[in-house]
Amino acid sequence: MEFNPNQSIVERHARALMGLEETQARIMLKEYAKAAEQLKLQLMAVNSNTFTETRLKSTMLQIELFMQALESRLSSSIFESSEFVFDQALSDCVTEINKFEKEYAGSALIIPIDTIQDSTDPRNVLINQFSSSIKSYNDSTRANIQNVMTQALIQGKTYSQVVNDIDNEIKSSFWKAHRIVRTEMHQIYNVSKMDGMTQIKEKYLPDLKKMLIHPMDSRTANDSKTLAAKNPIVDIDKPFKYKYNGELRVFMAPPERPNDRAILIPVRNEYLDGNG
Repeated sequence: MEFNPNQSIVERHARALMGLEETQARIMLKEYAKAAEQLKLQLMAVNSNTFTETRLKSTMLQIELFMQALESRLSSSIFESSEFVFDQALSDCVTEINKFEKEYAGSALIIPIDTIQDSTDPRNVLINQFSSSIKSYNDSTRANIQNVMTQALIQGKTYSQVVNDIDNEIKSSFWKAHRIVRTEMHQIYNVSKMDGMTQIKEKYLPDLKKMLIHPMDSRTANDSKTLAAKNPIVDIDKPFKYKYNGELRVFMAPPERPNDRAILIPVRNEYLDGNG
């Protein structure tokens, strides 16, 4: 029987992951939208018609306090959502291998999920990276707002016009926050899954390797189609490598780039049935 990694169990896991990423992105964006509305109301409460350099400084202070409070709220959200993805990745990893072993290797091997432990170091690195990405986004938002206010001062805009410009600037970049959350969650899932595969390789299946599946639809980019056609299978501790438009791309686990939806899948020669 030919190995088919796109069978129902993998598709189910992929759909669940995409749904989870979208849910967490929406939760994060709700925090941004709520905070932006609070900031606008706070700024509009100021009794002023003119926008001066002094008003610019005081407004920037209010925005800084707003960003600090927002980052504090987001930090707990990042931790909670990341913890859930860590657990899901390890569970999916074990479930897939148990099913593949039965269907393609004819093995009675059943790997207990409780023998696969979360690794503290990768977990901390990934959560810190997620937090750093959100902080970089917020720093960029601060800089953009500063520029909006500087231009408004030069153009002689009224204070109410400036408040609306600030609100528009914050909301116009929400798509970036959405992409960051989905990308970071996707990396947490795949790196955690790779960690689970590493443990299973060491404890149970020394020939275990990794491959990728790529959701194919109208959103699939050409580089993902190219990589899917190559279908590389590599050792778990080795990177994927391929050339696209003359550029060598190297990565250990998806996402290779923002919006990359590829997912790691465990594989052995026994699964390939001579077709690998």
